Amino acid sequence: MISFLITLVIFNTPISEIRFSGNESISGKKLYKQLISKKKDEFNEVSLAFDIDKLVSYYERQGFFNTSIQPQVESAEKGINIDFSIEEGKRPRIEKIVLRGVEPKEIKKLESLYEIEIQDFFINTKIMHTEKAIALNYMDRGYPYVEVKSSLMPDSGIIELTVDKGGLYYIRNVEVEGLKKCNTKIVRREIKFKQGDIFNKSKLIRSQRRIYSVGFFSTVNSELVKQEPDSIDLVFTVRELKSRILNFGIGIAIPLSFLISIGIEELNLFNQGHRYHFKPSFKTNVEREWELKLEGRYTIPYLTPLKLTVSDLPFFGLKKPRILRDKRAVMNSGYPS
Repeated sequence: MISFLITLVIFNTPISEIRFSGNESISGKKLYKQLISKKKDEFNEVSLAFDIDKLVSYYERQGFFNTSIQPQVESAEKGINIDFSIEEGKRPRIEKIVLRGVEPKEIKKLESLYEIEIQDFFINTKIMHTEKAIALNYMDRGYPYVEVKSSLMPDSGIIELTVDKGGLYYIRNVEVEGLKKCNTKIVRREIKFKQGDIFNKSKLIRSQRRIYSVGFFSTVNSELVKQEPDSIDLVFTVRELKSRILNFGIGIAIPLSFLISIGIEELNLFNQGHRYHFKPSFKTNVEREWELKLEGRYTIPYLTPLKLTVSDLPFFGLKKPRILRDKRAVMNSGYPS
C-alpha cells in the first residue's frame, strides 16, 4: 500500500523546469521542440526514455554520431526539474563523395544536383535532398523505379551514393477513372502524355496539377501499372465535385442601404467543360432608391487551336433615380415646378 502511494505521487508530479547543458552547437530551444515531455506535464519515466532517444537521433541527423545524453531528475518546490546533460562528441566533415552505379559520362551532370559539398557536415536533410534530386533526374529520363541510397562512413569522412536505375519504361496506355458526369476528353486534354512516350516524372506532376486546376475535381491521383517489361500504364483517378453551385447573400452598406444577391454557377455545362455564372443583385435604401443588376459569364475553354479560353460577359442594369428629392428641392426654391 505504501509503495502504491509513493508511485502515485511521483506520476502525478508535474514537470517544473527542463534544462539542457553541454549543448554548444544546437540551441536549447531547438532541442526542447524534439521532446515528448513538456513543462507542466506530468512526469513520466517512459516519456523521458523516449526523449533521450529522440535527442540522440536529432543530433545524428545534424551530423553528430557519438552524442551521449544523461538526464538528471530532481525534486523541486513546484514539481520535477529535468536537466539533460549532453556530450555532443566530434562532428565529422565530408571528405569524399563517391557515386556508384552510374556511367562515367553522367557523373558531372549528377554532381551539379548535390546539396552536399566537401567539408560540409553530414546533415541528414541535405543528404536526403541530394538522393531525391538524383532520383528525379532519372525519373524524368524514363526510369520510374530508380532507387538512390546513401551509405555514411563518418569516421573516414566518406559518403557513398549508390544508384539503381531499374528499367527504362514507355507509356503503353493512359486511363482515366472515377468520372461520372464529366466528359473524358476534358481530362485527357490536360494530360501531357501519349502512347509511346518515355516516362517523365515532372510531366506526370504537371499533368496532375493541370487536371486539378480545371476546377471540377476534389482529388486527382495517379498510379503506375507495370505491363510489359518496358512499358507501363498511367492511371489517373479523379473525384468529381458538384458542378452546380447556388450562392445567396444579404448585405448592409453605408450610407444605409440593403443588398440582396443570388449566384447560380454551372462548372461543367453540357459535360463539355463550359462554365456559366449568372448573378442577379438588388440594392435599395431608406429613400426608396433602388438598383437592379443582372451579370453573367459564359466561358468556353480550348475554343481555338491555340487553346485560348473565350468568355462572354453580358450585363444589364436598371436604376431608379432620386426623383422625389429633386421635386422637393424645386418647390422649396420658390420657382415654379
